[in-house]
Amino acid sequence: MLGNSVANLQNRMFSVFLTILMPATVLNSTIPKFFMNRMLFEAREMPSRIYGWQAFTTAQILCEIPYAILGCTVYFLVWYFPVGFPITPTISGYTYLMWLLFNLFMASWGQWIAAFAPSYTVISNVIPFFLVCVQLFTGVIRPYATTPSFWKYWLYYLSPVQWFIHGTVGSVLHGVPVQCATEELAFFDTPNGETCAEYAANFLQTAVGYLSNPTATSNCGYCQYSTGDDFLAGIHITYGFRWQSFGIFLGFCITNYALVYFFVYSRTRGWHFGFGHAIKAIQYILRR
Repeated sequence: MLGNSVANLQNRMFSVFLTILMPATVLNSTIPKFFMNRMLFEAREMPSRIYGWQAFTTAQILCEIPYAILGCTVYFLVWYFPVGFPITPTISGYTYLMWLLFNLFMASWGQWIAAFAPSYTVISNVIPFFLVCVQLFTGVIRPYATTPSFWKYWLYYLSPVQWFIHGTVGSVLHGVPVQCATEELAFFDTPNGETCAEYAANFLQTAVGYLSNPTATSNCGYCQYSTGDDFLAGIHITYGFRWQSFGIFLGFCITNYALVYFFVYSRTRGWHFGFGHAIKAIQYILRR
């Protein structure tokens, strides 16, 4: 049950951010199962023509969906409401949908990695790269404004989890009133006996935030945010873009499923993309 101070706004944001640390656990449970089933299919069912690659891929995808829905629901109930996020249906319902998509994304993400990888060695080298990319370029650890230009104009937007963070954080912080703690206020004194509101009137016309004691004539306290939307503006997130974020993130999920079908099909056709040789070359360079 987080409060409304500036520190608690950051805690609300990081509460959402902590959810993206879960893919490592989900991938480690999804990938081995899919990889073993794929190897069994290629060694037994496919040569004997018991069933085709379409049936195999569809079955592998469908069997993960109930677990994704169950995991999403349980986690949402024990995370969302105890934190103190808004219970408004338009906010809580949207967050549940985004979290459901995130669970489907994690499962399908692991499946397409296991679908193209020729061995566990390739998988163990690929996963850390993807995890680092999606966790660093979310605008939370490193805000968009301070991200190096080389990264923020392409990888920031290519990171699928960034859109999950954008939509979810933008929703749960929207309209949240900010009440700065005493240590979070900036204090100043007014000249000539003016009140705090009179002295800072021109400044407040263009600046966000509020005065904690507008009628006082000394020791005026200024809070840098009035609502959670002021805080969101500083991290390049807007509430009005949340459904676009949902649509883009949904597109990433659909792409994951398309990649599962594509890579399973490519293996039935004997196509090779050189991933194994590329990984071996990188390992050789690193050892040198």
